[in-house]
Amino acid sequence: MTALAMSLVAVVGGASFGFGLLCALDTFRVMSMNGIFDSWESPIADQWPIFLLPGIFGGVLVGAIGRKAAAAYGGRLGATLLVIPFTLIGVLAVATAAPQLMTPPSQLGTKLDPAFNHPEPWQLDAWVAYWAPFAAPGVVGVALLVVLVVRVRSMRKAAFAARLVEQGRRVEGTVTEVGGGSTEVNGQLLITFTVRFVDHHGTTRFVTKRKPVPLAQLPSVGQRAVVFFEPEHVGDEGRIAVGFGSDTDLDDALSLHAAAGPAR
Repeated sequence: MTALAMSLVAVVGGASFGFGLLCALDTFRVMSMNGIFDSWESPIADQWPIFLLPGIFGGVLVGAIGRKAAAAYGGRLGATLLVIPFTLIGVLAVATAAPQLMTPPSQLGTKLDPAFNHPEPWQLDAWVAYWAPFAAPGVVGVALLVVLVVRVRSMRKAAFAARLVEQGRRVEGTVTEVGGGSTEVNGQLLITFTVRFVDHHGTTRFVTKRKPVPLAQLPSVGQRAVVFFEPEHVGDEGRIAVGFGSDTDLDDALSLHAAAGPAR
């Protein structure tokens, strides 16, 4: 239940962050749409610390707890309980209401000048500021869709890798080539490595994977590897997982395949 609770809290945190950001930007939006001698007052501007800061710090805390809880929960439900999608759902809820929540201009399309009566038509910045709340739901919705698609693909890869380890064929392999290492991803080096193995028919085959790995775990040429494959799809590299270490070191094979092998 911890994972589920953290996911629900993430929705609330996302809504808090979204509303706090909306409050913080409202004054700048009014300044862009109204004239210099017109009203720049925003009834929600002072509320941004109440919502934005708790949303940020709460998201960090929930992220740390929720991800561990989701991983510990296991199963399909646990795999879906991640912080970012639920946080974006909260943000989306606020973004949908943004046009009603944010302060409207004194006059659409015109910057009024009560002091000298010299109104000016809106320039591009004012129109962008006006339409931004209307576009926000679409932007957040697209971000949420991308996150969900990536997460579904990741779940499919993980499920396939687990099935491959449980039901596939396992043989010993040898690293024959290691390349890349010039690109860093989240503190890890992005490398390409090739492993040679002999399939169930006695045929020598090669499989190449590309993934980020910690510097201390970089494979070397000649290193032993464990290869998992489906006999009926042994020629499809996307359906092959590779791990390093002992035959029972299955976690490496799962992580390598989930990072480098496409799900089918």
